Amino acid sequence: MTVRTKLVGTLVVVTLIVMAPSFYGVLKLTELRDIVLYRQSELATAYLSMGRVANSLSELDRFQRSYIVAPSQQLRLEIRREVSNARFDLSQLSDIGYDEVAEPVQSRLDTLEVATGRLERLVSDDRIDEATAYYDSIRTVFVRTESLLERIGASIDANGRLDARRAVEVSVSAAQRTVIAVWVSLAMALALGLATIGNLMSPLGSLREAMAKVAGGSFIASSDLPYERSDEIGDLSRSFRSMTERLDELDRLKAEFVSIASHELKTPIHIINGYAEMMEEGTLGEVSEKQHEALQRIGDQAAQMTERVSQLLNLTRFLAGGLQLELEHVRTRDLLTDVRLAFEILAEQEGIEFGVALDESAPEGVEVDRVRVTHELLGNLLSNAFKFTPAGGKVLVRASGADDNLIFHVIDTGKGIPPEQLPYIFEKYYQAGSEGRSVGAGLGLAIARQIVEAHGGRISAESAPDRGTTVEVILPAENGRAPAASVGT
Repeated sequence: MTVRTKLVGTLVVVTLIVMAPSFYGVLKLTELRDIVLYRQSELATAYLSMGRVANSLSELDRFQRSYIVAPSQQLRLEIRREVSNARFDLSQLSDIGYDEVAEPVQSRLDTLEVATGRLERLVSDDRIDEATAYYDSIRTVFVRTESLLERIGASIDANGRLDARRAVEVSVSAAQRTVIAVWVSLAMALALGLATIGNLMSPLGSLREAMAKVAGGSFIASSDLPYERSDEIGDLSRSFRSMTERLDELDRLKAEFVSIASHELKTPIHIINGYAEMMEEGTLGEVSEKQHEALQRIGDQAAQMTERVSQLLNLTRFLAGGLQLELEHVRTRDLLTDVRLAFEILAEQEGIEFGVALDESAPEGVEVDRVRVTHELLGNLLSNAFKFTPAGGKVLVRASGADDNLIFHVIDTGKGIPPEQLPYIFEKYYQAGSEGRSVGAGLGLAIARQIVEAHGGRISAESAPDRGTTVEVILPAENGRAPAASVGT
C-alpha cells in the first residue's frame, strides 16, 4: 500500500468517526425537512418563474430593438416566443398562489404584445423613424413591468422569511449545537489531513517534475527540491541532485568528445579526398580504368564521411546551444523554390515524381534561418524521402497555413515506418527499419527536429509500412496570405 493510500484511508476513517455524533441529529432533522420540503419547492419554483419572466422581458426588449435595426422573420418569431414564455411562467406563479401579484404583470404583458404588433407593422411599412419613436414611448411599460416583478420578488421573500421563522421554531437548540460541533470537528480533521498530504505530496510532486526534465534530457538539478529535509524525501532529493550533476558532467564530456572527434576526423578525410582527386586527375601518374573507378568510389565515400561528420558536429553544437539562428524575412514561395531547384535533378535521376505546392492558406512570409530551413530541415527530410522511395514513386512538399503558422508537409510513397518505431525516428542515432532505413548515421531527422524547435515550432510524422510517410513541420509565421499557385514541379 502506498503512502498516499494510507493517508487517504486515515482521513476517511477520521471523518467517519467525527461524523458519528451527527447521525442522531440528522434523524431528528429529517422530520423538519419533510415539513418544509414542499414549501421550499414552491419557493424555488416561484423564484425560477419570476427570473424567467424577467429574462423574457429583457430578451423581448432586445429583440424589439434589433428588429427595428435589422428586421427579419427570425426576430419576429423570437419576439413571439418570448411573449409566450413570459405568459407561461406567469401562469405558473398564479398556480402556486401568487396570482394577486402576477395579474398586474399579465396586464402589462398584454399591453406589450399589442405594442409589439404595432411596432412590427411600422417596420414592415418601412416607417423606421416612427417605429423608433414608438419604441421609445413603450419603454415605460418595460420599466413599470420590472417594478411589478420586484413586488413579486418581495412577496416571495416574505413567504421565505415566514417559512424560515417556522423552521427555527421547530428546530431544537441541542440539534443545532450537535451539528455545529460535528462540522467544526470535521473541518479541523480535514484541515489536518490536507496539511499532512500537502507536506508529503508537494515535495514529491516537485521531485517528479525534476525527474521528468531529466528524462527529457535536461540535466540541471532543480533548486526548489527539499534538500534540507532530514527524512526519506530529503535523502531522495539529495541523491537525485548528485545523480543529476553526474549525468550533466557525463553529457558534457560526451558532447566534448564527439565534437573533438568529429573535428579531428575532418582533416584526414579531406586529405584522403584530396589525394584521391589528384590521382584521378593524373597528377601523380596515369591510372587505369579500374583504378579510376576505385578512386571515384573513394571520393564518394569520403564525401559521405564528410557529410556524416558535419551532421554530427551540427547536432552537437545544437545540443550545446552553440549554433545561433540567423533569422530573416523569407517569402514562403522562395523557400519552396529553393527546395525545388535543389532536388529536381535528383528526382529526374532516380525516376521519382517530385513536386512542390503552395496552398492559398500559406502565410506570405516567415521569419526563419533560410539556409538551415531549406538545407538542414527540408533538405534532410527530402533526402530521407528520396532515399526510401523507389523509382516510379512520388515525393511532394506542400506549404499551407493555420493559426498564424506555416505548415510544411513532406509526403513520400516509400517503404514507410513500422508503428512501433515511429515515436523514435527524431532521436539522434536512431535508424528505423531493419533494411532500407538502416542506411545513414541516424542524424538527419534529429538535426531537423533541433532546427524546428530552435524556431519555436513542432515536427511530427505519420507512416505505415508500404504506405509511405508524411512529415509535418509547423513553424510560427507572420500574418498575411500568399495567393494560391503551383510553385513548380
